[in-house]
Amino acid sequence: MLFPARYYFAFIGAFLAWPGLCGADGVRLRSGGEIRGVILGDRVAPGDDANPGGQAKKSEISIETLAGTRITIHRDEIDFVERRTPQFEEYLSRSRQIPETVEAHWELAEWCRLQGLADERKEQLEHLLDLDPDHPDARKILGYVRHLGRWMTKEDEMAERGYFRYNGRWVTRQELELKQANATQRDAELAWIPKVRLWMTWMVGHDPQRAATALSELKKIQDPNAIVALEKHLSQHPNEDLRLLFVAILGQIEGPRAVPPLVGRLLGDGSRFVRRDALRALSPERYVLAVPGLIAALKHKSNVVICHAAEALAEIGDQRAVPALIDALVTRHIVQVQVPAAQGVTFSNAGGLGAFSGIVPPEVEIAARTGQLPYGATILPDNIPRQMKVVNVTREFKNLPVLDALEKMTGNNLGFNERDWHLWWAVQKG
Repeated sequence: MLFPARYYFAFIGAFLAWPGLCGADGVRLRSGGEIRGVILGDRVAPGDDANPGGQAKKSEISIETLAGTRITIHRDEIDFVERRTPQFEEYLSRSRQIPETVEAHWELAEWCRLQGLADERKEQLEHLLDLDPDHPDARKILGYVRHLGRWMTKEDEMAERGYFRYNGRWVTRQELELKQANATQRDAELAWIPKVRLWMTWMVGHDPQRAATALSELKKIQDPNAIVALEKHLSQHPNEDLRLLFVAILGQIEGPRAVPPLVGRLLGDGSRFVRRDALRALSPERYVLAVPGLIAALKHKSNVVICHAAEALAEIGDQRAVPALIDALVTRHIVQVQVPAAQGVTFSNAGGLGAFSGIVPPEVEIAARTGQLPYGATILPDNIPRQMKVVNVTREFKNLPVLDALEKMTGNNLGFNERDWHLWWAVQKG
């Protein structure tokens, strides 16, 4: 049955005082009252669907009270509905009946622990501290520590020591500010990724108008936060024109963040045009940031990277690179080569002559062909395709781009003799 709101309070007192409470839901009324029981469901109220004012339909909720009475309430009379477990219902009953003593609150907090009611346990411990602020067990459970004669949270203690929690770790204020700045920067970088991805899709698509729009948008980029997205989609694209576009965009982005990706193109791009434009995009004021990376690349495991670094350093002309260039005049690298796989040599005595089939050492072949083998020998043509295998070998490289860079920087040429170069450079610096 449906009760007007004015009758609700007649039920509330009886429901709250009902003995032997089991699990119940709570319905808080906008008038301030509360009804406890089991919610049965809701439905559209009769006549609500014919509202001439065109307003949204009202609905009703049915609840069977703890006394066994079923009532129906309009939704617009309800503030909120709370689903409750039997343990929570019992907690409500216990909390309304306990005396205001330390022992009573501690006992109820322990009961909450056993029932798995963490928030309610915390509530009782906080009530306990109102009565006994120095209760050590309650303080420890709530996460307090004693520091300089005062109870405080772990966060407060660490803050006094200059530490703050960040992602589960304690960090200094300087680290915190740096990490927060990095997080802000990372969010700004991520915001560019879908934009650049869309424009790249248009660039390689078949719609000329969209491609022109994408090119226009890409050329407008001056935000350093876009570099990550540009690197992801353009820096190693197989289309040389798109890598040239990448370098051009980096050239118009101010600040130091564009330098590492430009150095990356200087060292790793296979196109001399891309490397040329990357060097131009660095500009002299950025050389001081690029030189350390180029010097470090002179020790790279790839001889190609070493030569690219030397070419760039020759154009920059920073003499801090001279010792590293001397060390890179002659380098040794492990390279992979293909060699014939080992195959057995077979012998036969057809016609009294030894017949060899397969791969034989060169000296054996020469001796056989010149008649130096006992009884003579015939090397049969090997028409079977040879099996090949890949092996690692160490090769020594004399790096002409490195020598050219040294000659251009110093005006001297001592060839590939590293010892002479080091002696000469020591005299010059002495």
